[in-house]
Amino acid sequence: MPTIVYMPLVKDAALNLDFDPSSSPFADFRRFSYDPKHFDTVRIQAYHNLMSQRARIVELLRSTVLRKRAAKAAVSAGAKPDMGGS
Repeated sequence: MPTIVYMPLVKDAALNLDFDPSSSPFADFRRFSYDPKHFDTVRIQAYHNLMSQRARIVELLRSTVLRKRAAKAAVSAGAKPDMGGS
């Protein structure tokens, strides 16, 4: 089962962009075409969000890998696979 990291754009006062993703019509996550100015704004916001949460993302990915390895080892040892998504 794949692990997906979804990071919505979140307004951050520390970034000082005159941009609020929750109310900006061009920042809709389903939109895949931006003019150059909007692209740069979204790129800067996304990069900032990623970097500000980097330690948390790394820890979540690390714990997911460990959990999947433990589940695989348990199945190899004859245990019934855990089908839960937690």
